[in-house]
Amino acid sequence: MRLGVGEYISAGLYIATAIACLAFIIFRIQKHYRRSKEHTIMTYLLWNLVITGIVEATKIILAHYNAPNLIEWQRVGSYLYFIIHTTLSPAFVLYVLLINGAAKNKGKRFFNILFSTMLIPELLVLTNPMTKLYIITM
Repeated sequence: MRLGVGEYISAGLYIATAIACLAFIIFRIQKHYRRSKEHTIMTYLLWNLVITGIVEATKIILAHYNAPNLIEWQRVGSYLYFIIHTTLSPAFVLYVLLINGAAKNKGKRFFNILFSTMLIPELLVLTNPMTKLYIITM
């Protein structure tokens, strides 16, 4: 399958994102940052970007080499991408709230309400293979 310039640029950007985030993770490990909630959330955000970057670049590379069962691999890659990527926004919100101190001295109820908003998109992504409510394009 012949890919256009846009697909090559997209694959390159996904790979660059994964490499940059891996460099940040290695840097954070070498600096021995104090383990805190903020550190844990930032590490999760970086790993999220690494995984989603690798998944998307792999989908493009498989399309380039016209891999067997290409549609199934792309579908699995899309679901994996969306399952992981939908947690990015709530995690970033929590990171900002922890950094600026707005989440300090908050109880379990605050965090339950905060993350209940994450459940709806996550449930839609998880049930999409059965319900076909949202069509994931490739």
